[in-house]
Amino acid sequence: MILEVGLLLFLILVLYKSSEVLVESARIISAYFDIPEFFIGFLFIAFGTSLPELAVSVASSYFGHVDIAYGTVVGSNILDIALVLGLIILLNRRIRIESDLLLRDMVFTILISLIPLFLLFFNLPHFILGSVLLSLFFLYLFKVMKEKRFKREIEVSAREAVKASLLIFPMLFLVIVTSFLIPNLVEQVAMDLKIDDLLIAMTFVALGTSLPELMAGMSAERKGYDYILWGDLTGSLVINATLVFGLSMLFSPF
Repeated sequence: MILEVGLLLFLILVLYKSSEVLVESARIISAYFDIPEFFIGFLFIAFGTSLPELAVSVASSYFGHVDIAYGTVVGSNILDIALVLGLIILLNRRIRIESDLLLRDMVFTILISLIPLFLLFFNLPHFILGSVLLSLFFLYLFKVMKEKRFKREIEVSAREAVKASLLIFPMLFLVIVTSFLIPNLVEQVAMDLKIDDLLIAMTFVALGTSLPELMAGMSAERKGYDYILWGDLTGSLVINATLVFGLSMLFSPF
């Protein structure tokens, strides 16, 4: 147990440092190639940090533990809103994004995040439920690709862009690897304590899989990259509710 806790703390430190470099590299690439920061936050950070939820949920659903898949998605989204967004706002007091864009995107994100809960009441076959959720994901992706207003004009040299391009994928790899290892360690400790599967999924596993969003979000907030922060947070919520849960339903044997 002591060894697991020590390894967990080390991985959290690696996750934070790699997230910091990842966010900075994403911002430089965004500025140099004239790509909206929101899209970069979604593409490189939100998708990368959502891979742990995807792996846990799909594997759990495939082996018949749909409750763990559902608990992981719901728990992760609750923690992303309550812990990640709440802590960042508490530390910063505000998010520096135009109020109309912030409100519009927040409402849109919350509505999509609630759709899986709404659809479950209809007791639809898993294949249909998964197909609907995946369709919603691709609609959201199309919306993000069309978004042009979430960008700022920043001067970046070619040398900085090359350096950022060389760093972004190794840092993303480190974030993904630590994101896979941390939930497993957290889950193992919880299982040693003989805690119920659904409770483990909605708390311990969800907390472990939400750490990448928290680390990336805190790094983006500290540097003032609010569009990247918002792309990461809203992207993670929507990806969990649509892509992650949708694929989980498609891989479910029931």
